[in-house]
Amino acid sequence: EKASGTEKEYDLEETIRIIHAIEYARDHSDDFQEFLISVIPDTEDPIVSPINPIVVENDPDQCGAIVIFNPIASDNSSFVILECNPPSGSLFPVGTTAVTCTASDPSGNTSVAQFTVTVRDTEPPLAVARQGITIRLDGNGNASLSALDLDGGSSDNCGIAEFSVSPNFLTCADVGLNTVTLTVTDTNGNSSDGTVTVTVEDGPAVKYVV
Repeated sequence: EKASGTEKEYDLEETIRIIHAIEYARDHSDDFQEFLISVIPDTEDPIVSPINPIVVENDPDQCGAIVIFNPIASDNSSFVILECNPPSGSLFPVGTTAVTCTASDPSGNTSVAQFTVTVRDTEPPLAVARQGITIRLDGNGNASLSALDLDGGSSDNCGIAEFSVSPNFLTCADVGLNTVTLTVTDTNGNSSDGTVTVTVEDGPAVKYVV
C-alpha cells in the first residue's frame, strides 16, 4: 500500500535511518507505507580547529625534534577524516616547518588548516682540545696557534661552523706554560670552550704534539 502524502526532505544521516526502517518493515510486515525521500546533498565543509604555532627545543644529540600534536576537526555528518603533512610524531628538523592538515567528510567536502612547527637548536657543541702541546718561538720570538693545532675531535649535533683560538699569537713573554682556549661554534650560533695547556719554548719554530 503506497501513501499519497507530501514530500519531506531529510539529511543524509536521517535518510540512512529511514531506509533501514523501511527495509525492516518490508521484511517483517505485509502492511507498510512507502515514502518519497529527497536526499539533500551535503555541501558543508568540515571545520578544522585553529592550531597555534608550536615551538620546541631539539631532542638531545639530534638536529631536530619529534613533535606530537593533536588537531581537531568536526563535520555535520559526524564522520570526518583528518590527515596532516608532515604527520604528528614526525622528526622535524631545526628551523621552521609548515604543517598542512586536511579534513574530509563522506561527501567529499574538504577544508585545510596550516600551522608551523619551529625547532630551536639549543645544544652547544662538544669542544675537545688536544693536550700536551709544545710550541717553539721563531727567530723573531713569535709563534702562532691555529684550530688545527688544538682541535682533538670536537663535534656538534647540527654541525660546526667555526673554531677560534685565544690567544693565537705567542711571544717571548709567553715562554713557559700557557692556558689556551679553543672555542667551537655550531651552525646555529651555540658555542662551547675547551682549554689546553701549551708549553712555549724559545728556539726554532717547531710544533710538537705528544
